[in-house]
Amino acid sequence: MKFIEFNIRYEAPEGGTIYLRYSLDDNGNKTEGVLSLREVQHGLWQGSMEVSEDYDHILYGYELLLDGESVANEWAYTPHRLRFNCVNRNYIVNDMWLESPVGYYEQTNLFRFFDKRGITLDEPSINWYNRSVTFSLYVTGLRKGERLYLVGDNIVLGGWDPAKALPMQQRVPNRWSVTFDVESIWSGSLYYKFIAVDKEGNVRWEEGENRHTLLPDFEAGTNYFYQLPELNFDSPKLRIAGTVIPLFSLRSAHGWGIGDFGDIKLAVDWLSMTGQNILQLLPVNDTTVCGGNEDSYPYNCVSVFALNPIYADMSVLPTLASEKRNAYYSKESAKLNEMPVVKYSQVYRLKIKYLRELFDEVGSEVLSSEGYRAFEKEQEQWLKPYCIFRFLSARLHCNIWDWKDYPYYDNTTWERVQAEYSDAAREVHFYSYVQYLLFTQLNDAHLYANSKGVALKGDIPIGVAPNGVDVWCDREQFNLQVSAGAPPDMFSADGQNWGFPTYNWKAMAADGYAWWRRRLQYMSKFFDAYRIDHVLGFFRIWEIPRTAKSGLAGSFSPNVPLTKAEIEATGFEFDEKKHTCPYIDEDVLKKLFPRKARIIAEAFLDKHSDGTYTFRPEIENANTLAYYIYERTPKLSEALKAALLRLYGNVLFMRDLNENDKFVPRILGSETEAYEQLEFGDRIAYDHLYEEYFYHRHTMFWYREGMRKLAPLLLSTTMTACGEDLGMIPACVPWVMRNLQVLSLEIQRMPKVYGEPFARPEAYPYLSVATPSTHDMSTLRGWWREDEAVTQQFYNHALGFEGKAPAEMDGRVARAILQQHLHSPAAFALFAWQDWMAMDERLRRDNPDDERINVPSNRDHMWNYRMHIPLEQLMEERAFNEALRTMISDSGRLV
Repeated sequence: MKFIEFNIRYEAPEGGTIYLRYSLDDNGNKTEGVLSLREVQHGLWQGSMEVSEDYDHILYGYELLLDGESVANEWAYTPHRLRFNCVNRNYIVNDMWLESPVGYYEQTNLFRFFDKRGITLDEPSINWYNRSVTFSLYVTGLRKGERLYLVGDNIVLGGWDPAKALPMQQRVPNRWSVTFDVESIWSGSLYYKFIAVDKEGNVRWEEGENRHTLLPDFEAGTNYFYQLPELNFDSPKLRIAGTVIPLFSLRSAHGWGIGDFGDIKLAVDWLSMTGQNILQLLPVNDTTVCGGNEDSYPYNCVSVFALNPIYADMSVLPTLASEKRNAYYSKESAKLNEMPVVKYSQVYRLKIKYLRELFDEVGSEVLSSEGYRAFEKEQEQWLKPYCIFRFLSARLHCNIWDWKDYPYYDNTTWERVQAEYSDAAREVHFYSYVQYLLFTQLNDAHLYANSKGVALKGDIPIGVAPNGVDVWCDREQFNLQVSAGAPPDMFSADGQNWGFPTYNWKAMAADGYAWWRRRLQYMSKFFDAYRIDHVLGFFRIWEIPRTAKSGLAGSFSPNVPLTKAEIEATGFEFDEKKHTCPYIDEDVLKKLFPRKARIIAEAFLDKHSDGTYTFRPEIENANTLAYYIYERTPKLSEALKAALLRLYGNVLFMRDLNENDKFVPRILGSETEAYEQLEFGDRIAYDHLYEEYFYHRHTMFWYREGMRKLAPLLLSTTMTACGEDLGMIPACVPWVMRNLQVLSLEIQRMPKVYGEPFARPEAYPYLSVATPSTHDMSTLRGWWREDEAVTQQFYNHALGFEGKAPAEMDGRVARAILQQHLHSPAAFALFAWQDWMAMDERLRRDNPDDERINVPSNRDHMWNYRMHIPLEQLMEERAFNEALRTMISDSGRLV
């Protein structure tokens, strides 16, 4: 047997315990277990175990449990590894808690794709000694051809002579180790450094003081293992540029009125020509609910796996047997391609019609092909339910809640569908055929992009369609009684209600987040990196009851709601009825309805003896009120409708959705009329409660939530993860993102430092994406028009220009803004295509308002923006393209 003693220093909170989770493998026979450590002195945890001679190594990691709940884990990407040998029987391990290995991001796809070092991993060939020491550490910043060596004051370590230094081994990327004999070391005190040596013998020493390790006396047959602090050599880091554009916005000569998977290749050609290396797209999943223009919303995915048929590249498909039909499609597609915006429903119907005719002619041949059969087998878990779902959507109704015979999917569904519908098999095969075509086209575009030195970056929506196949198949994984959204922010003064169900994270955790892992793994077939839409949702989500429409009615989940005692402990005189129901009296009515107070009261309210009012009993919730004011009394002015909805939201607290006897402060409660009615002391107490609840109470609670969910998901693929961390950001979010090495999103007009009017690109962190605008914002030129005072301040202070700012952003100003971002330390500088074009007053669109992709405050907005010039013409604009490439080169982003 082999004896192992584990030692690790960790400042655990009171009541916390450190556990070690380990895995042993003997030719495929795995043994997993948990070892409880004990605190032998303050901050030093120790535990021991014996291991059979049959094992040659152990993998393990540390975990902190508090009151029986896991609250902190080490990063599991590369667990600790201890190798055994035939010489040593005792192993004394001196570990460090590895929050996340330094340089992990370098092993993700996008960074690895551009890594020119050519990392070679070593075979596990180690010289073992009767008394030995092993040093292990993570190292980044090594240049091409460099290897790591250990040199020190002892003769065993080369006596500070680099030529006699001990070579180290790298068996896992960035993790180096060396084992050496200590029999001949005359002193237990070692002083040493690590050096990087290239093939020509050039040496780079690590900076700082000499490292020092005091070796204890230990008996023969023992190996002392030390996990040392990480080392980062100062080396140039990858910095690249790219373009962000929705796929539907691409325009080409062969298009059918919308960008398609074939257009990705043309966009890649332009990026390659101009020295760019990343093409970022919006989601490309199927969003087909009823086939209307509303399906243009790319974040309302009916399947997180299926691709949208509207993105099929029709130019590479076989022609039909009928020349007349070919001529018809050629004529109709040309009409749609001339349109200035995407005519979504028309394009969709035309493409589906063609695909059906093509399926009738060649479908059986494709379905019998080896490629299709392999695709169908590999993707069966999601493909079959999706195709049945699409068939039923067409036959029944696009609302799955009306499918009385098929309320959910199970292993009997397909048999029952076939028995009821004679054409079900053929229709299901059609949808599967379309997905196979889309799979091959997007996969081909991805391979082409990589061959041109361009990486594709996708987008993971935070939600799924409430009427989608994912909800139909796994209803228990979603909270269907609420909608996801966002609290008020710069995008929407009343917050946002996206209409998506939120995730039942407890149910998802039960199977190790299998749905999420499969989702990301399928995405990784097409993309090298991905944007995590609303990454805050993995910490907490803004939940809005289905009985409400406005984002103002939402609250955070998960949360730690307030008890009545906690509220009253601040000195606030809490009255449940008064403070959790709309507060309405004569003063409130006169303020909101100065000329219509009596009419509104008679139509919607009941008056009580104390002079207050309540909404009539039939107005049960905000949705009922909305029905009354929009359907029953449509002649009401928009101002009165808005005032009535504001009146319904005139509360200071709301009952928690999960614990009805507890409460949460209403977002922006201090802006309500109810707040104005408070006495001065109650206002002070309420402000304190509000500040504590929204900004401090949940910091560590949400930290644990984010770590628990994000860490296993990030490990499911090697795609590079980028977070959209905008809005009301708790302090724990950047902590987790830094720990997990998820790139942040930095936007100049949305500073993250309190008190700064604009973010400073020169101060952006390296692990970030620098961009001047997103699809949820106006473009640079549109923003320039929005507020003259802000524009003037930006012109003089952020850009350093003197004088009055031009009324319209000229090419000179646009170029200066883009150069600021290109020269920032951020790893990726990505720009909306419209913002690139803003530099050229000849090429850009006349009206910047026509460049807007999305207006978050407008739920009925159509996502129909298109480039105004085709990609083929863009590639012919030699002067513009050369100027763009020069800008990128001058900023050090040309690779």
